[in-house]
Amino acid sequence: MNKAVLDFDQFTDKALQQTGLLSAADLARSRKLHTFNPGMNLLDVILRYKLITPRHSEIITRKYQEYCEKYTVPVTGLDGADAEEPGRTDMDPSGHVSGNGHDPAAGSVAPDNDTGRPEADKEEKTEPESRAMHNPEKAREIRALFLQARKIGATDLFLNVGSPPIIRKNGRLVPMRQESLDASKIETLLFSILGEEQQAALRREQFLEPCLVCDGHRYRASFVRQRNGWDGSFRLIPSQIPEFEDLGLPLEVAQLAEYREGMVLITGPGGSGKSTTLASYIQLLNRSRSEHIITLEDPIEYVFTSNASHISQRQVGLHTKTYTNALRAALREDPDIIIVGELRDSETVSLAVTAAETGHLVFATLHTTGAAQTIHRLLDLFPPAQRNQIRAQISDSLRGIICQRLIPGKGDEGQCLAVEVMFNISSVANLIREDRIYQIPNMIQINHKRGMRLLDESIQKLLADGRIGHEEAFYFANNKKLFEESEAHIEKGLARERQHAAH
Repeated sequence: MNKAVLDFDQFTDKALQQTGLLSAADLARSRKLHTFNPGMNLLDVILRYKLITPRHSEIITRKYQEYCEKYTVPVTGLDGADAEEPGRTDMDPSGHVSGNGHDPAAGSVAPDNDTGRPEADKEEKTEPESRAMHNPEKAREIRALFLQARKIGATDLFLNVGSPPIIRKNGRLVPMRQESLDASKIETLLFSILGEEQQAALRREQFLEPCLVCDGHRYRASFVRQRNGWDGSFRLIPSQIPEFEDLGLPLEVAQLAEYREGMVLITGPGGSGKSTTLASYIQLLNRSRSEHIITLEDPIEYVFTSNASHISQRQVGLHTKTYTNALRAALREDPDIIIVGELRDSETVSLAVTAAETGHLVFATLHTTGAAQTIHRLLDLFPPAQRNQIRAQISDSLRGIICQRLIPGKGDEGQCLAVEVMFNISSVANLIREDRIYQIPNMIQINHKRGMRLLDESIQKLLADGRIGHEEAFYFANNKKLFEESEAHIEKGLARERQHAAH
């Protein structure tokens, strides 16, 4: 008899047909969408497109649990927790509903999981996200290094075996002092700021990426085991969230915060200021709109206080297992805006695009260096059979891409922001849909008056304004030919200097 028992997707399909909750056309469309989202069950797909209410979703899930219990088969394919429900609607192995009638809403709904979160996300940890001050006296030496690095104006601090403490300031590495640190000293410094659980996790996994709080300041840390011992890297997170107007971004990109739905991507290599730009966007939205904002981060860097909007912040690894789990849960919490710290895999991208298509504004980051490369990267995450579908979805849901690079400036200039900006106007959307992504750079140049610009154009302006040198311009450019004349100028200058030195 078990051979005839329905799986969860078949049960959902049958229940929706018999109860009339979905029209035949909507159900057929949902089945098609389900084929492009193999990591989701049919009910999740239907719920994400808001074709049924969360209450109906919960009831169908519980009826399937009762169905499996009645016919003594294992419950599979569910994200929610098991729950008892007093009202009962039975379905026999052929999929026929009996008991309380055809309307699933006739049964009572258990209140234990009314947000619809997956089981992995339901039981959240309550401990603080970071514990830098377990023993302030023991951590005194590394606390002094942190404060010194902030006083100098560093963005990063590196502790490596066989080297002195090194900071990154204005994009360049500078030693803080002369003496090198041996393996024993590095281990003492790093483990002094971790609690017992974090120390155990670090020794077990050989790496750890916490966000630490020390003397009122936050640090995004990375601990790894290497050939000679332990290494530690610390990103010094500013105490204040920069104002959007102070970032140096083109004024036109502020319009990306005015959309009600769609996806905005902020991209760039590590250390290019993506997190800061994203935080400034969140702060702008928090002040100017009354929305429910959910951030999914790894780890939480900037901490926000709800203003006009209501903000919930979740950390991967602490409050949820993965970005995918967190995104699934977020879509059931009635958000208006979802912030995804990083698009790492095809399932996360698929859920983010689905969220953008179903009435949410999604901001996310990616490690790419140009608008066209960003589209290619998203598509390359999917197998060839799914790329046409995801390409069509991206062409409809994308609102804009900001690609960033931080370039060391001249003298006391600090770091200068160079950006590539692409807005997904109809002509750009057509290029994405028709797989002519290689033409996007030309389209960006044509629409310069709309606020679009290539990264190389931004670098050229910084060079013309005297804010960066020729060598930095050549090094960071995508199209080196544009700066070959500058590079040749540098080589001639160096040759003259060598000649003078020889005489």
